[in-house]
Amino acid sequence: MKSTQNKLRVLFVTVGFPPLDTGGAEIQAKRLCAEMRNLNVHVEVVTQSRNRKFNKYLDENGIAIFRLPRPGIRLIGKVSYLFFLFCFLIAKRKQYDLVHVHLGNLQADVCALASKFTSKPVYVKIACGGKYGEIQRFKKLAKLTRWYGLKNADAIQAISGEIENELLEIGIEKNRICRIPNGIDLAQDLSSLGGSSEEEIPQFEPSVTVFLYLGRIASYKGLNVLLDAWSQAEAKIDSILMIVGPIAIDHPIELTTLEKSVLILGETKSPQKYFEIADVFVSPSFSEGMSNAMMEAIKFGVPVVATNVGAASELLANGLNGVIIPPRDTSTLKEAIDWMWKNPGERLQMADRARRNLEYYSIPLVAERIISVYQQLIVSE
Repeated sequence: MKSTQNKLRVLFVTVGFPPLDTGGAEIQAKRLCAEMRNLNVHVEVVTQSRNRKFNKYLDENGIAIFRLPRPGIRLIGKVSYLFFLFCFLIAKRKQYDLVHVHLGNLQADVCALASKFTSKPVYVKIACGGKYGEIQRFKKLAKLTRWYGLKNADAIQAISGEIENELLEIGIEKNRICRIPNGIDLAQDLSSLGGSSEEEIPQFEPSVTVFLYLGRIASYKGLNVLLDAWSQAEAKIDSILMIVGPIAIDHPIELTTLEKSVLILGETKSPQKYFEIADVFVSPSFSEGMSNAMMEAIKFGVPVVATNVGAASELLANGLNGVIIPPRDTSTLKEAIDWMWKNPGERLQMADRARRNLEYYSIPLVAERIISVYQQLIVSE
Protein backbone atom coordinates (compact mmCIF):
# COMPACT_ATOMS: atom_id res chain seq x y z
CA MET A 1 0.00 0.00 0.00
CA LYS A 2 1.48 3.31 -1.02
CA SER A 3 0.85 5.85 1.71
CA THR A 4 3.24 8.44 3.01
CA GLN A 5 1.47 8.37 6.37
CA ASN A 6 1.39 4.53 6.58
CA LYS A 7 -2.36 4.78 6.98
CA LEU A 8 -5.05 3.00 5.08
CA ARG A 9 -6.58 5.67 2.84
CA VAL A 10 -10.26 5.20 1.99
CA LEU A 11 -12.45 7.31 -0.27
CA PHE A 12 -16.15 7.27 0.66
CA VAL A 13 -18.51 7.82 -2.29
CA THR A 14 -21.99 8.91 -1.18
CA VAL A 15 -25.13 10.42 -2.67
CA GLY A 16 -25.15 13.04 0.09
CA PHE A 17 -23.47 13.81 3.39
CA PRO A 18 -24.53 15.55 6.61
CA PRO A 19 -25.37 18.24 7.49
CA LEU A 20 -26.98 18.82 4.07
CA ASP A 21 -28.32 15.28 3.81
CA THR A 22 -29.43 13.16 6.77
CA GLY A 23 -30.89 9.99 5.26
CA GLY A 24 -30.00 6.60 6.68
CA ALA A 25 -27.08 5.92 4.34
CA GLU A 26 -25.65 9.40 4.88
CA ILE A 27 -25.87 9.11 8.67
CA GLN A 28 -24.12 5.75 8.55
CA ALA A 29 -21.37 7.18 6.32
CA LYS A 30 -20.74 10.05 8.71
CA ARG A 31 -20.79 7.78 11.74
CA LEU A 32 -18.33 5.42 10.09
CA CYS A 33 -16.05 8.29 9.05
CA ALA A 34 -15.62 9.42 12.63
CA GLU A 35 -14.98 5.91 13.93
CA MET A 36 -12.48 5.06 11.21
CA ARG A 37 -10.52 8.12 12.07
CA ASN A 38 -10.36 6.84 15.66
CA LEU A 39 -8.97 3.58 14.25
CA ASN A 40 -6.18 5.37 12.35
CA VAL A 41 -7.79 5.14 8.91
CA HIS A 42 -7.63 8.22 6.68
CA VAL A 43 -11.05 8.86 5.15
CA GLU A 44 -12.15 11.45 2.60
CA VAL A 45 -15.65 11.83 1.16
CA VAL A 46 -16.81 12.64 -2.35
CA THR A 47 -20.47 13.45 -2.93
CA GLN A 48 -22.66 15.67 -5.05
CA SER A 49 -23.21 19.39 -4.66
CA ARG A 50 -26.60 21.03 -4.75
CA ASN A 51 -25.37 23.55 -7.28
CA ARG A 52 -23.06 23.70 -10.27
CA LYS A 53 -19.94 24.47 -8.29
CA PHE A 54 -17.18 22.21 -7.01
CA ASN A 55 -16.24 22.80 -3.39
CA LYS A 56 -14.08 21.22 -0.73
CA TYR A 57 -14.21 21.75 3.03
CA LEU A 58 -13.33 20.05 6.30
CA ASP A 59 -16.14 18.90 8.57
CA GLU A 60 -16.05 19.22 12.36
CA ASN A 61 -13.99 16.00 12.57
CA GLY A 62 -11.39 17.32 10.11
CA ILE A 63 -12.53 14.99 7.31
CA ALA A 64 -12.22 16.39 3.78
CA ILE A 65 -15.55 16.56 1.93
CA PHE A 66 -15.50 17.04 -1.85
CA ARG A 67 -18.80 18.11 -3.41
CA LEU A 68 -18.94 17.67 -7.18
CA PRO A 69 -21.12 19.85 -9.44
CA ARG A 70 -24.59 18.65 -10.34
CA PRO A 71 -26.57 20.93 -12.69
CA GLY A 72 -30.20 21.43 -11.75
CA ILE A 73 -31.75 19.65 -14.74
CA ARG A 74 -32.64 16.19 -13.46
CA LEU A 75 -31.33 13.72 -16.07
CA ILE A 76 -28.53 15.95 -17.32
CA GLY A 77 -27.57 16.71 -13.73
CA LYS A 78 -27.34 13.03 -12.82
CA VAL A 79 -25.28 12.14 -15.89
CA SER A 80 -23.01 15.15 -15.36
CA TYR A 81 -22.40 14.23 -11.73
CA LEU A 82 -21.51 10.64 -12.68
CA PHE A 83 -19.08 11.95 -15.32
CA PHE A 84 -17.45 14.30 -12.79
CA LEU A 85 -17.24 11.41 -10.31
CA PHE A 86 -15.44 9.22 -12.84
CA CYS A 87 -12.97 12.02 -13.60
CA PHE A 88 -12.43 12.65 -9.88
CA LEU A 89 -11.65 8.98 -9.23
CA ILE A 90 -9.09 8.92 -12.02
CA ALA A 91 -7.48 12.24 -11.09
CA LYS A 92 -7.22 11.43 -7.36
CA ARG A 93 -6.19 7.78 -7.75
CA LYS A 94 -2.84 8.27 -6.03
CA GLN A 95 -4.54 9.71 -2.93
CA TYR A 96 -6.59 6.68 -1.89
CA ASP A 97 -6.10 2.92 -1.57
CA LEU A 98 -9.72 1.78 -1.74
CA VAL A 99 -13.17 3.12 -2.66
CA HIS A 100 -16.15 2.51 -0.36
CA VAL A 101 -19.46 3.17 -2.13
CA HIS A 102 -22.48 3.87 0.08
CA LEU A 103 -25.61 2.78 -1.89
CA GLY A 104 -25.44 0.23 -4.69
CA ASN A 105 -26.74 2.61 -7.36
CA LEU A 106 -25.18 4.05 -10.52
CA GLN A 107 -22.30 5.41 -8.43
CA ALA A 108 -21.26 1.79 -7.90
CA ASP A 109 -21.18 1.27 -11.67
CA VAL A 110 -19.00 4.33 -12.15
CA CYS A 111 -16.61 3.33 -9.35
CA ALA A 112 -16.30 -0.21 -10.70
CA LEU A 113 -15.54 1.16 -14.17
CA ALA A 114 -12.95 3.60 -12.79
CA SER A 115 -11.26 0.76 -10.91
CA LYS A 116 -10.36 -0.81 -14.26
CA PHE A 117 -8.10 2.20 -14.82
CA THR A 118 -6.94 2.82 -11.23
CA SER A 119 -6.59 -0.79 -9.98
CA LYS A 120 -8.15 0.31 -6.69
CA PRO A 121 -10.46 -2.17 -4.90
CA VAL A 122 -14.15 -1.25 -4.68
CA TYR A 123 -16.30 -2.01 -1.62
CA VAL A 124 -20.05 -1.46 -2.08
CA LYS A 125 -22.70 -1.27 0.62
CA ILE A 126 -26.34 -2.04 -0.19
CA ALA A 127 -28.37 0.23 2.07
CA CYS A 128 -31.91 -1.08 1.55
CA GLY A 129 -33.67 -4.27 0.54
CA GLY A 130 -37.08 -5.07 -0.86
CA LYS A 131 -39.10 -3.32 -3.55
CA TYR A 132 -37.62 0.10 -2.84
CA GLY A 133 -34.06 -1.06 -2.25
CA GLU A 134 -31.25 -0.61 -4.74
CA ILE A 135 -31.40 -4.09 -6.29
CA GLN A 136 -35.14 -4.13 -6.96
CA ARG A 137 -35.31 -0.44 -7.85
CA PHE A 138 -32.61 -0.73 -10.52
CA LYS A 139 -33.86 -4.02 -11.98
CA LYS A 140 -35.15 -2.42 -15.19
CA LEU A 141 -31.98 -0.38 -15.66
CA ALA A 142 -29.94 -3.54 -15.06
CA LYS A 143 -31.11 -4.81 -18.45
CA LEU A 144 -28.69 -2.20 -19.77
CA THR A 145 -26.05 -2.06 -17.01
CA ARG A 146 -26.08 -5.83 -16.24
CA TRP A 147 -25.51 -5.01 -12.56
CA TYR A 148 -22.03 -3.86 -13.60
CA GLY A 149 -21.11 -2.19 -10.30
CA LEU A 150 -22.21 -5.10 -8.12
CA LYS A 151 -20.81 -7.80 -10.36
CA ASN A 152 -17.42 -6.08 -10.53
CA ALA A 153 -17.15 -4.89 -6.93
CA ASP A 154 -14.48 -6.64 -4.88
CA ALA A 155 -16.75 -6.90 -1.84
CA ILE A 156 -20.41 -6.10 -1.16
CA GLN A 157 -21.80 -5.36 2.28
CA ALA A 158 -25.23 -6.83 3.01
CA ILE A 159 -26.70 -5.36 6.19
CA SER A 160 -29.57 -7.87 6.32
CA GLY A 161 -30.34 -11.43 5.32
CA GLU A 162 -32.91 -10.08 2.88
CA ILE A 163 -30.24 -8.11 1.02
CA GLU A 164 -27.86 -11.09 0.99
CA ASN A 165 -30.56 -13.24 -0.64
CA GLU A 166 -31.23 -10.55 -3.26
CA LEU A 167 -27.53 -10.43 -4.12
CA LEU A 168 -27.37 -14.20 -4.50
CA GLU A 169 -30.43 -14.12 -6.76
CA ILE A 170 -28.73 -11.79 -9.25
CA GLY A 171 -25.65 -14.00 -9.39
CA ILE A 172 -23.25 -12.42 -6.87
CA GLU A 173 -20.87 -15.02 -5.47
CA LYS A 174 -21.32 -15.68 -1.77
CA ASN A 175 -17.61 -15.22 -1.06
CA ARG A 176 -17.87 -11.55 -2.13
CA ILE A 177 -20.80 -10.81 0.20
CA CYS A 178 -19.97 -9.48 3.68
CA ARG A 179 -22.76 -9.80 6.26
CA ILE A 180 -21.96 -6.70 8.29
CA PRO A 181 -24.77 -4.67 9.93
CA ASN A 182 -25.17 -0.94 10.33
CA GLY A 183 -23.46 0.50 13.39
CA ILE A 184 -24.63 2.68 16.25
CA ASP A 185 -22.67 4.82 18.69
CA LEU A 186 -23.79 3.59 22.09
CA ALA A 187 -21.63 6.08 23.96
CA GLN A 188 -22.84 9.39 22.51
CA ASP A 189 -26.02 11.27 21.78
CA LEU A 190 -27.19 12.48 18.37
CA SER A 191 -25.75 15.98 18.62
CA SER A 192 -23.38 15.19 15.74
CA LEU A 193 -26.36 15.58 13.42
CA GLY A 194 -26.41 19.28 14.15
CA GLY A 195 -29.22 19.51 16.68
CA SER A 196 -30.35 22.98 17.68
CA SER A 197 -31.35 23.93 21.20
CA GLU A 198 -33.76 26.46 19.61
CA GLU A 199 -35.92 23.76 18.04
CA GLU A 200 -39.24 23.56 19.86
CA ILE A 201 -40.19 20.03 20.91
CA PRO A 202 -43.81 19.37 21.94
CA GLN A 203 -44.39 18.67 25.62
CA PHE A 204 -47.18 16.46 27.00
CA GLU A 205 -48.67 15.52 30.34
CA PRO A 206 -47.17 12.37 31.91
CA SER A 207 -50.51 10.59 31.50
CA VAL A 208 -50.31 10.92 27.69
CA THR A 209 -48.75 7.99 25.81
CA VAL A 210 -46.55 9.30 22.99
CA PHE A 211 -46.16 7.19 19.86
CA LEU A 212 -43.40 8.28 17.50
CA TYR A 213 -42.63 7.76 13.82
CA LEU A 214 -39.31 9.35 12.80
CA GLY A 215 -38.11 9.12 9.21
CA ARG A 216 -38.80 10.23 5.66
CA ILE A 217 -42.37 11.12 4.65
CA ALA A 218 -42.56 8.66 1.75
CA SER A 219 -45.14 6.23 0.43
CA TYR A 220 -42.91 3.19 1.02
CA LYS A 221 -42.60 4.07 4.71
CA GLY A 222 -46.18 2.90 5.29
CA LEU A 223 -47.47 6.11 6.84
CA ASN A 224 -50.93 5.82 5.30
CA VAL A 225 -51.27 2.37 6.89
CA LEU A 226 -50.14 3.86 10.20
CA LEU A 227 -52.73 6.64 10.00
CA ASP A 228 -55.47 4.15 9.12
CA ALA A 229 -54.49 1.95 12.05
CA TRP A 230 -54.36 4.94 14.38
CA SER A 231 -57.84 6.07 13.37
CA GLN A 232 -59.16 2.69 14.54
CA ALA A 233 -57.05 2.33 17.69
CA GLU A 234 -58.42 2.71 21.19
CA ALA A 235 -55.12 4.27 22.19
CA LYS A 236 -55.91 7.55 20.46
CA ILE A 237 -58.29 8.58 23.24
CA ASP A 238 -55.43 9.64 25.50
CA SER A 239 -52.35 9.24 23.29
CA ILE A 240 -50.48 11.29 20.71
CA LEU A 241 -48.96 10.10 17.43
CA MET A 242 -46.04 12.25 16.30
CA ILE A 243 -44.83 11.93 12.70
CA VAL A 244 -41.43 13.59 12.41
CA GLY A 245 -39.33 13.87 9.27
CA PRO A 246 -38.71 15.50 5.89
CA ILE A 247 -40.82 14.97 2.79
CA ALA A 248 -38.92 12.48 0.64
CA ILE A 249 -37.67 13.43 -2.80
CA ASP A 250 -38.44 9.92 -3.99
CA HIS A 251 -42.06 8.72 -3.63
CA PRO A 252 -43.30 11.68 -1.54
CA ILE A 253 -46.80 11.61 -0.10
CA GLU A 254 -49.08 14.26 1.31
CA LEU A 255 -50.50 13.35 4.71
CA THR A 256 -53.90 14.64 5.66
CA THR A 257 -54.58 14.56 9.36
CA LEU A 258 -58.11 13.51 10.32
CA GLU A 259 -57.38 12.87 13.97
CA LYS A 260 -56.67 15.62 16.50
CA SER A 261 -54.31 13.21 18.24
CA VAL A 262 -51.89 13.21 15.28
CA LEU A 263 -49.09 15.76 15.02
CA ILE A 264 -47.32 15.94 11.66
CA LEU A 265 -44.03 17.72 12.19
CA GLY A 266 -41.23 18.57 9.79
CA GLU A 267 -37.61 17.56 9.62
CA THR A 268 -35.70 17.66 12.88
CA LYS A 269 -32.08 18.36 13.70
CA SER A 270 -32.68 17.12 17.26
CA PRO A 271 -33.93 13.51 16.95
CA GLN A 272 -32.71 12.61 20.42
CA LYS A 273 -35.23 14.99 21.98
CA TYR A 274 -38.08 13.10 20.34
CA PHE A 275 -36.79 9.74 21.52
CA GLU A 276 -36.57 11.16 25.03
CA ILE A 277 -40.29 12.00 25.13
CA ALA A 278 -41.53 8.97 23.18
CA ASP A 279 -43.17 5.99 24.89
CA VAL A 280 -43.39 3.81 21.76
CA PHE A 281 -41.59 3.91 18.42
CA VAL A 282 -43.51 2.74 15.34
CA SER A 283 -41.91 1.72 12.03
CA PRO A 284 -44.64 0.76 9.51
CA SER A 285 -42.26 0.65 6.52
CA PHE A 286 -42.72 -1.52 3.42
CA SER A 287 -38.98 -1.58 2.67
CA GLU A 288 -35.85 -1.09 4.81
CA GLY A 289 -32.22 -2.00 5.18
CA MET A 290 -31.36 -1.65 8.85
CA SER A 291 -33.26 1.34 10.22
CA ASN A 292 -31.08 3.93 12.00
CA ALA A 293 -34.17 5.36 13.67
CA MET A 294 -35.17 1.96 15.03
CA MET A 295 -31.67 1.39 16.40
CA GLU A 296 -31.73 4.82 18.05
CA ALA A 297 -35.13 4.07 19.59
CA ILE A 298 -33.75 0.85 21.06
CA LYS A 299 -30.68 2.70 22.30
CA PHE A 300 -32.81 5.26 24.16
CA GLY A 301 -35.00 2.58 25.72
CA VAL A 302 -38.10 3.16 23.59
CA PRO A 303 -40.12 -0.03 22.87
CA VAL A 304 -40.60 -0.74 19.16
CA VAL A 305 -43.42 -1.85 16.87
CA ALA A 306 -41.98 -2.62 13.43
CA THR A 307 -42.94 -4.33 10.21
CA ASN A 308 -41.05 -7.47 9.29
CA VAL A 309 -38.88 -5.95 6.58
CA GLY A 310 -35.13 -5.51 6.27
CA ALA A 311 -33.24 -6.32 9.44
CA ALA A 312 -36.15 -5.76 11.85
CA SER A 313 -36.37 -9.44 12.76
CA GLU A 314 -32.59 -9.50 13.33
CA LEU A 315 -32.78 -6.59 15.77
CA LEU A 316 -35.96 -7.78 17.50
CA ALA A 317 -37.64 -11.05 18.45
CA ASN A 318 -41.40 -10.72 18.31
CA GLY A 319 -42.99 -10.71 21.75
CA LEU A 320 -39.64 -10.83 23.55
CA ASN A 321 -37.96 -7.48 22.95
CA GLY A 322 -40.35 -5.84 20.49
CA VAL A 323 -43.43 -6.36 18.36
CA ILE A 324 -42.94 -7.47 14.74
CA ILE A 325 -45.92 -7.32 12.38
CA PRO A 326 -46.51 -7.93 8.65
CA PRO A 327 -46.19 -4.89 6.36
CA ARG A 328 -49.37 -3.29 4.96
CA ASP A 329 -51.50 -4.92 7.69
CA THR A 330 -53.68 -2.19 9.19
CA SER A 331 -55.55 -4.49 11.58
CA THR A 332 -52.42 -6.04 13.11
CA LEU A 333 -50.76 -2.64 13.44
CA LYS A 334 -53.84 -1.31 15.23
CA GLU A 335 -53.71 -4.28 17.64
CA ALA A 336 -49.99 -3.71 18.30
CA ILE A 337 -50.58 -0.01 19.06
CA ASP A 338 -53.36 -0.85 21.50
CA TRP A 339 -51.28 -3.58 23.17
CA MET A 340 -48.40 -1.16 23.75
CA TRP A 341 -50.85 1.40 25.15
CA LYS A 342 -52.50 -1.06 27.55
CA ASN A 343 -49.29 -2.71 28.78
CA PRO A 344 -46.77 -0.07 29.89
CA GLY A 345 -44.91 -2.42 32.23
CA GLU A 346 -44.45 -5.16 29.66
CA ARG A 347 -43.39 -2.74 26.93
CA LEU A 348 -40.66 -1.31 29.16
CA GLN A 349 -39.35 -4.81 29.85
CA MET A 350 -39.26 -5.39 26.09
CA ALA A 351 -37.29 -2.19 25.59
CA ASP A 352 -34.78 -3.17 28.26
CA ARG A 353 -34.16 -6.57 26.66
CA ALA A 354 -33.77 -4.97 23.23
CA ARG A 355 -31.24 -2.47 24.58
CA ARG A 356 -29.06 -5.25 26.01
CA ASN A 357 -28.95 -6.90 22.57
CA LEU A 358 -27.60 -3.76 20.88
CA GLU A 359 -23.95 -4.24 21.85
CA TYR A 360 -23.33 -6.37 18.77
CA TYR A 361 -24.10 -3.34 16.58
CA SER A 362 -21.74 -0.86 18.26
CA ILE A 363 -19.98 1.29 15.68
CA PRO A 364 -16.42 0.38 16.84
CA LEU A 365 -17.11 -3.32 16.25
CA VAL A 366 -18.75 -2.67 12.88
CA ALA A 367 -15.89 -0.41 11.76
CA GLU A 368 -13.29 -3.00 12.75
CA ARG A 369 -15.06 -5.66 10.69
CA ILE A 370 -15.22 -3.39 7.65
CA ILE A 371 -11.54 -2.44 8.00
CA SER A 372 -10.66 -6.13 8.14
CA VAL A 373 -12.35 -6.57 4.75
CA TYR A 374 -10.52 -3.50 3.40
CA GLN A 375 -7.17 -5.01 4.41
CA GLN A 376 -7.97 -8.33 2.76
CA LEU A 377 -8.91 -6.57 -0.48
CA ILE A 378 -5.74 -4.48 -0.56
CA VAL A 379 -3.50 -7.48 0.15
CA SER A 380 -5.18 -9.44 -2.63
CA GLU A 381 -4.44 -6.59 -5.04
